[in-house]
Amino acid sequence: AAVGTLVEEGTVEVGASPITRPLWLVVTTGVVIGAWALANGIPFFLDLVSLIGSLTSIPLAFIFPPFIYMRAAEIHGVPVTPREKWLFRCLVAFGFVFGISGFIGTILNIASD
Repeated sequence: AAVGTLVEEGTVEVGASPITRPLWLVVTTGVVIGAWALANGIPFFLDLVSLIGSLTSIPLAFIFPPFIYMRAAEIHGVPVTPREKWLFRCLVAFGFVFGISGFIGTILNIASD
């Protein structure tokens, strides 16, 4: 039977299709060329990476997790203690303070270049 076709009712034969390797080669080559063009097209690529990091890493590490936990606890009926709420507020405040300071520091660094 051909790869990826139904062999019997409810079963699928698994294997690499003839297009898999050429597609992988095209996608990989495209990603490499795109990354090279981006890195060479932006004179201060390190500053761009710093800006992206300052805008995304703090929210992903300190701001979103408490909100996700609170929502999941609400959905599943798990009580959240006042102590946990206080800790979550501290994490979010910490995230905002350091996220904003990191963003300002990155902007000042870009301006000084």
